[in-house]
Amino acid sequence: MFLNMMSIKELLEANWSSQVKDYIITVQGKIREIDSSFRWYYVSCKTCIKKVMPTYGIYMCGTCKKECDYPLVM
Repeated sequence: MFLNMMSIKELLEANWSSQVKDYIITVQGKIREIDSSFRWYYVSCKTCIKKVMPTYGIYMCGTCKKECDYPLVM
């Protein structure tokens, strides 16, 4: 089992240290419903949230000129 696993309640109530830059945790959850009323989506830049398109498998933002390693799906 994961040592860093916590519930959403524990995550929200946790006392996070300002000395630590990043935390890695695992949250277990249950999907109760999927809203499929919006059938469209686009992949966007994490920085400026503009749409990005892959070029040779690389997502490059045309607006802020940054490579998006893990782009958002909006």
